[in-house]
Amino acid sequence: MSLKEKMIRSGLRMGNVKNLYSVPETEFVIEIKKRNSKRTFEIPDERGYDYEEIPVLEKYRALVCRKGETPSERAVLYIFGGDFLQGREDTDLDILHRLAQETGLDIWFPFYPLCIERTALRAYDMVLDTYRQMVRRYGEGNVSVVGSSSGGTLAVGIPLYINYLKNAGNDTDADPRAELPTPRRIICVSPLEIPWNDEEKNAMALVSYKDDVIDYAIFDILEKYMMHGRDIPDFMLHPTRGDFTGMNDLTIYYSSTEVFGGAAPYFRQACDKYQVPCRIDIADDMLHNYAMMPYFSEGKAKFDEIVRLLGK
Repeated sequence: MSLKEKMIRSGLRMGNVKNLYSVPETEFVIEIKKRNSKRTFEIPDERGYDYEEIPVLEKYRALVCRKGETPSERAVLYIFGGDFLQGREDTDLDILHRLAQETGLDIWFPFYPLCIERTALRAYDMVLDTYRQMVRRYGEGNVSVVGSSSGGTLAVGIPLYINYLKNAGNDTDADPRAELPTPRRIICVSPLEIPWNDEEKNAMALVSYKDDVIDYAIFDILEKYMMHGRDIPDFMLHPTRGDFTGMNDLTIYYSSTEVFGGAAPYFRQACDKYQVPCRIDIADDMLHNYAMMPYFSEGKAKFDEIVRLLGK
């Protein structure tokens, strides 16, 4: 464990980051809304980068960032995390620029609706429509997806949603989104899953005291806000129970001491069942989302690996 990683971990502990999930629900919601009020859509002003604002489903927006002014032939959809409840942070914008610079590709960054106000279905719809626009612009096989935490869930959720629409449709009422191609490559960093059996619940609960970012108590409130009392497709809560048919290359990063890592065996089972090329990288005793933290040696090594994968 590097000194910088230890310093970040110490800061998280001193800041009691994970204690947010243990406060009363009313206090929790007030705090989340306060944070989100400062995390709105904005177009950065970084020298050497070019930006576009893309309308999505009329009321939402995605930001396109590229290094220089010439659009690339391929692109990456980068989806921020925040447990479906919290908006993007400044570090997400830093990662956006790093990806644009180091891959040389257009990076699309959707400001998807959060579950503090809407069901997860709306977030999936917005991300899928962003992906649809990307396929229309860059062509089939030219769009890769990367996401962290809930963003990782949404990343793998794109082909799961497409397959769900295929399975749910019929000759007279087909959803055109069901015809979308699967992404070129999917990279998920610490993807979130609501645990769906006792083994997964126990695996997540057992490491909760070791996780400096996420507390198992998050599940006491998260499912409620993802659903808002309505039915949503099962895979949106439990991606490992979705239909992985036809999915291309999938790479997943977890830490051995993070709560969400309890889903790793179930991602492996799903990939084996549907014969999906998949690599699951489980690092020993790292932070949640560490592979998208190029600020210490272990995180930078994995981030550089992600950049190489996206460039392939």
